[in-house]
Amino acid sequence: MANIQKRGKSYRFTAYSGYDVNGKQIRRTKTWTPPPTMTPKQIEKAVQREAVLFDEQVQSGLFLDGNITLKEFSEKWITDYAEKQLKAKTLNGYKDILPRILQSLGHMKLSKIQPHHLQEFYNNLAEGGVRLDTKYKAAVMLVLYTGMRRGELCGLNWSDIDLKDGIVHIQRELLYTPDKGVYEDTTKTKQSNRVIQIPDDMIRLLTDYRREQLTRRLELGSKWIETDKVFTSDCGGYIRPDTLTAWFQKFIKRSDLPPEIHLHSHRHTSATLLIAGGVDIATVSKRLGHADKSTTLNVYTHAIQSADARAAEKLQDILNPMKRYSKTGNF
Repeated sequence: MANIQKRGKSYRFTAYSGYDVNGKQIRRTKTWTPPPTMTPKQIEKAVQREAVLFDEQVQSGLFLDGNITLKEFSEKWITDYAEKQLKAKTLNGYKDILPRILQSLGHMKLSKIQPHHLQEFYNNLAEGGVRLDTKYKAAVMLVLYTGMRRGELCGLNWSDIDLKDGIVHIQRELLYTPDKGVYEDTTKTKQSNRVIQIPDDMIRLLTDYRREQLTRRLELGSKWIETDKVFTSDCGGYIRPDTLTAWFQKFIKRSDLPPEIHLHSHRHTSATLLIAGGVDIATVSKRLGHADKSTTLNVYTHAIQSADARAAEKLQDILNPMKRYSKTGNF
């Protein structure tokens, strides 16, 4: 387990992950501050749990150095993962779009990139002549900020959102099948029924969209279908999940972006940004609504491991330990 050091109201965890090419032990650190509502006994248990989770991240290579830039991340990811795992067409699509993204965000450290930076990127596309409707902009950004699934997005009611405190309660899905049409269902798993915090930027965007929706409702009068749904058809009715997908693909095409980019990709982006920012796997898993953290680990292991600049050095230590021993003189 990681070493624990109390520093004021926070705790510092230290774990080690092999040796670098100079024979120096690689040390990883993380600072964790317990919520103010925790009791001393709860903090004592939580500290131990966080230390174990942090150590697991470090040992599995899932703890990412937050100082790596998006440009460095993408270069490492292309070489270590994409060129080995992706089909040629998909890989070329990513290579085509990367220069456009890196021009805006490439200089930023992964730990500093937030969804609002991606929102600014989309705004820049809009300035180039591609219109991003408030409704769909709110949908895309909500996926980025929360990592929710497409069906969960369509199933969201306004009564599920506390715009004052920035809390979203995900408790149902809206699905579609040819025989049943559009219908409501429970969430995918018990853990998918969850509460997620959203930041001020997302609250403002939802407030603007809510205002537009209310204006539309007044315009239609009795023709408006009252469902309380956040994302609706033009007359207020249920919206099919694939309607969001179809709109997003049209937006991608008009923006001259690779067709391999899907709305669901933003769920993965949300998770990757959280992990890159040092958020523990348990918390990320909870936000995504995974049944357990092993699902999160299985899905995101490759993406995070390939981004760690020291991963190659660690592998070298494992495959060629004599090089390290010859430098340190310790056998």
